[in-house]
Amino acid sequence: MLDDLVYVRMNSLMMKKRGELEQKNMLPINLDNISVNDFEKSIEDVDKELKRLLDDVDDSIAEDLLFGASASFTESETQPPDFYVETLNLDTMFTPQVVVQGRAQCLGTDQDALLSHISSAPRFPSPSFQAKFERPSPETLQVTLTGAVRTKIDSEGADILVALYENGLLTDCPAGDNRGRVLSNDFVVRKMEKLCNIKDISAKKTVNGTVSFSLWDGFKSNKCGIGVFLQDRSFHTFGCQNLSLPQNL
Repeated sequence: MLDDLVYVRMNSLMMKKRGELEQKNMLPINLDNISVNDFEKSIEDVDKELKRLLDDVDDSIAEDLLFGASASFTESETQPPDFYVETLNLDTMFTPQVVVQGRAQCLGTDQDALLSHISSAPRFPSPSFQAKFERPSPETLQVTLTGAVRTKIDSEGADILVALYENGLLTDCPAGDNRGRVLSNDFVVRKMEKLCNIKDISAKKTVNGTVSFSLWDGFKSNKCGIGVFLQDRSFHTFGCQNLSLPQNL
């Protein structure tokens, strides 16, 4: 739905996994041995373990972790590969598939690394924004936010970013391994805007601002929400808040 990058080296487990994947990529592909069921089972195992892990933490932490990862995907659309190499201190050039709070990254298929990064991620208090939603026109959504970031911000400053996401998306797959299947996706970031930049403020100081989003065809407010989060110049995320949109906005 936005977010971060980090100064963390790839852990040895990820390097080992990547090496194995690169070796497999050099082998000829036998289509008769490819099993969609095996792939789906692996994804289901990760989803179940991730849900179990997030059930053990409070909502603010879960939101911070989930949106932190989402933001990284958004950055990957705009940043060149060498940017990741420098920022994440990688020793190989590739774009991470998952970045947790801008401080750790891994391949999305590496279950052990993914769950380890989530469980060890630093905890921050969620901002306490109140939101006012308006539709100045059928094509525009305006969001006014007022509240405290609940984290002291020094002279280096930080941006307050707002992501508009959509749940319940369905993708029909006419070809490929998932041919004939319909895949569902939640927390898909549709738009992201910067609310403001803040510097030298206390955790309790009130901040306010307004952002506007251009909407897409088929927009339905009951399927959408916004994620508000803080991000510094190093793309580290600290503090995230999830807000649902009103029904039939």
